[in-house]
Amino acid sequence: MKRLHCALYAISLVSFAANAAEPFVIARRGAEAGCGIVVPANADACVRYAATELQNYTKRMTGVTLPIVDATSLASPPPKAVVLGMAPCHPDGFRLCVSNGWLHVAGGGSRGVLYGVYELLERFGGCGW
Repeated sequence: MKRLHCALYAISLVSFAANAAEPFVIARRGAEAGCGIVVPANADACVRYAATELQNYTKRMTGVTLPIVDATSLASPPPKAVVLGMAPCHPDGFRLCVSNGWLHVAGGGSRGVLYGVYELLERFGGCGW
């Protein structure tokens, strides 16, 4: 079983976008969910597991439950979201980037998406396994 060591009350990311003036905040203790987790319509079990891992560990750190939504169920794009998806890179590789109010966790394959979520939690959320 994984052990989690976290000491942060908010998961925040320094935006990689050059024009961003403030950090991208996923969740803040005591606040309502400001964004959701968007998974592709054709997401396999590994990508869906990555979404639930992000949701569960965010809740453990902040008390905030981020909603997980299927991309096809969105009537319009949310103003702020963590979007899981694919990118052209090594199957186990991933990219993290922020653009237009969305944090993209993109992997070359399903495991790459999962590894990207774990990197996000570890590097920017202060989690350790």
